[in-house]
Amino acid sequence: MKNIETLLKEIGVDIADEKKKSFIDSFNAEYKTIADYTKQTEKISKLNKELDEKNNAINELNSQIKELSNGTVKLQELEEKVKEYEQAENNRIEQEKVIQIENELKARFDKVTADKKFKHEFIKSGVYDVFKKALSDEKNKAKGDGEIFSELEKDNDWYENPQKPVNIQSTGSSMSQTKATFPNFF
Repeated sequence: MKNIETLLKEIGVDIADEKKKSFIDSFNAEYKTIADYTKQTEKISKLNKELDEKNNAINELNSQIKELSNGTVKLQELEEKVKEYEQAENNRIEQEKVIQIENELKARFDKVTADKKFKHEFIKSGVYDVFKKALSDEKNKAKGDGEIFSELEKDNDWYENPQKPVNIQSTGSSMSQTKATFPNFF
């Protein structure tokens, strides 16, 4: 590369020595050589390439963020379903406990009423409800099932009479069609 001073001499321009240094400094400050220009354009190209790489990385990260945010929504949905399943399982366990307690109470009731024949199933069901209520009463905590039931059945007409009258029809036509009843003799 030719120096600016040489180029100016070739075209016939002479610069005085006292102005030469100031001219060259000003020229170098304001104007660059082709080599400098090429270096700068290479730097710009390199920086543009790096910028493109960074933009691509940013775009990739943005797409990953979108995927993750979609995943977060799915994760939240899954967490909600897990909570629903846990609640359903807790409800099922609670229902099993209630059923187990109910079965235990029913077994206790059946044990104290094993030799009793109720007039009707509705009476038996009502007595069972009263028995359950009496079991939970504080005043009956120290009493046994038989004791509690004995207090409940006092002065109540819940059972069939084991010695109820038997109706017998006559077999002959000459006899009246009335039914004979036999009172209790015991």
